[in-house]
Amino acid sequence: MKIIQTDNPNIYKGFEKVGDVEEPYFTKAIDDFRFYKEYRVVWKGEEYRYWNPHKSKWALHVRKKEVRSLLKSDISLLYLGAATGTSLSHLADVVKKGKLYAVEFSPTSFRRLKILGEKRSNVFPLLFDASRPEAYLDLVAPVDLLYMDISQPNQWDIFRKNLEIFLKKNGTALFVLKERSLTLRQKPSEIKKEIEKEMKEHDLSILLKYDLHPYHKDHLTYVLKQR
Repeated sequence: MKIIQTDNPNIYKGFEKVGDVEEPYFTKAIDDFRFYKEYRVVWKGEEYRYWNPHKSKWALHVRKKEVRSLLKSDISLLYLGAATGTSLSHLADVVKKGKLYAVEFSPTSFRRLKILGEKRSNVFPLLFDASRPEAYLDLVAPVDLLYMDISQPNQWDIFRKNLEIFLKKNGTALFVLKERSLTLRQKPSEIKKEIEKEMKEHDLSILLKYDLHPYHKDHLTYVLKQR
């Protein structure tokens, strides 16, 4: 498979279909460690890790040029809802000189995430409840980028609390709205309208808005900037 570098020097694109994925994205393998038995390809003597959109929403986020531009090699990122670390294993390949703070509440998922932290010096696993950011206040420095992927009815409140504490001035945030996690008494259009009103009230500008269909249904991503 032919592999080319995108406008982000640490993110790559393939030119052959992988399974049902027409536009596969890759990160360059740092070593032989296969974190989730990911598919790999070799191009011109270099090995690349397939970024599977079925297993990582970030494989869809990086299709957006606006998002790729945020992932500079030396940024700091706070990831809320890191799960087992599948997405972070690729982000660690991209943000090579930065810091990736990974908050996860489930001890089961955290065990796997901790292994990633042992393998990658730029990943800092944190076993905490993201709804209580004051608990890890002393462990996380102000960040350039905040990302949240948590299925909770109060997902906006969790996001807002962390944003107010940890996001640097002029920082950027990605909020993944999971409509099915919210009340069933509201229509999706009403939910989006309500959340977007909250964003405006908290001086957040919507730079970009897109869904993750067809790989992840009822997931709407907002790229936000503090005004």
